[in-house]
Amino acid sequence: MLLLCNYYLTYRCNADCEFCHFGYSTELNKTGFAIESEVNNNLSQLRELGVEIIDITGG
Repeated sequence: MLLLCNYYLTYRCNADCEFCHFGYSTELNKTGFAIESEVNNNLSQLRELGVEIIDITGG
């Protein structure tokens, strides 16, 4: 059973955190944003898989 899912709505980031590489990557900052219908579908699938915690992040 899966307990936790880190769900990224985008890989874009304007932060400058020392522990993370996302803000430094010009390629990641060119990625798009999640599409609402796909997010809803994915969340339904995660529920069916038994995921108990979803960490929605990104941006």
